[in-house]
Amino acid sequence: MSEEKVPTLEEWRNLHEIVLKYKSLAPWEWMWDSNIFGVQNPANDEIGYCCVLGKAGVEFGLLVYLGAAGLRTYLRMQSGELDPREDMDAMLTQKCLNVSFESKNYPADDGLEIL
Repeated sequence: MSEEKVPTLEEWRNLHEIVLKYKSLAPWEWMWDSNIFGVQNPANDEIGYCCVLGKAGVEFGLLVYLGAAGLRTYLRMQSGELDPREDMDAMLTQKCLNVSFESKNYPADDGLEIL
């Protein structure tokens, strides 16, 4: 079993800067969550299938479904086979990364001390 690498403070800062740049681009103004696109991870060649959130004005962010398993989950949700609003297990089985822009009043503050 391999040890998980703990990100450095510099890596956290870089990630934070990238997320703020993404937010300033506001891709939800010109993309729908059905406009999925792939990005290849140069470290392991895995494809991340990206889904922009926010065109409907409800939740703003980015989901990145990892590899073929992640893409299958996305496609199952798009087809209606999986509905995370009705099946909490569907939320827990997603193989994805999520960036979500929430209100500053949102109670979860873990990670803020990093910045």
